[in-house]
Amino acid sequence: MQKQPARQFHILSFAAALFMMMGLFASTSVLAVKPPKDPPTEIDIREAFADQESGTLVLIGGTFISPVVTFGDDQVELTNIIVTEAVLTTDLPVNLIPGDYLVRITDGRTTESILLTVGAVGLDGPVGPQGETGAQGDAGTDGQPGPQGNPGQPGPQGEQGVAGLDGAEGPAGQLEL
Repeated sequence: MQKQPARQFHILSFAAALFMMMGLFASTSVLAVKPPKDPPTEIDIREAFADQESGTLVLIGGTFISPVVTFGDDQVELTNIIVTEAVLTTDLPVNLIPGDYLVRITDGRTTESILLTVGAVGLDGPVGPQGETGAQGDAGTDGQPGPQGNPGQPGPQGEQGVAGLDGAEGPAGQLEL
């Protein structure tokens, strides 16, 4: 039982030294972090660093037993894997472009993955030029009727109509003398 705290101290010291070392590569390093698994019987990736200048990928976690590490959408198998108790290092693929990459580790029993951002990560750049006008969209649904409008101006005089039929003959009148 006495050795366990010392072991934890060495792991924490190594992790602290690694963090400080990774700080030296701040211009090209990128970090991905996940919470630890409980219990740690499966592969556990808690943090990932990519240093493009040295071409190194560092994964911190645990239970890295005979790992196979793949990288990116194409799941390229990485080489030169070095494993210690809680750290795995390997070579990065060459000529990476900035972007998000899926890093996957498998040991034949379990698989674990972490999304790693590599490259130009920083403040948003200026707004680009306006793009071309898009295609016209589908017609929308009919809206609700609007309020009744004000009465309009009187229209022009209409044309004279056709003469009507003669009316019936009226009663005879009285003569007066």
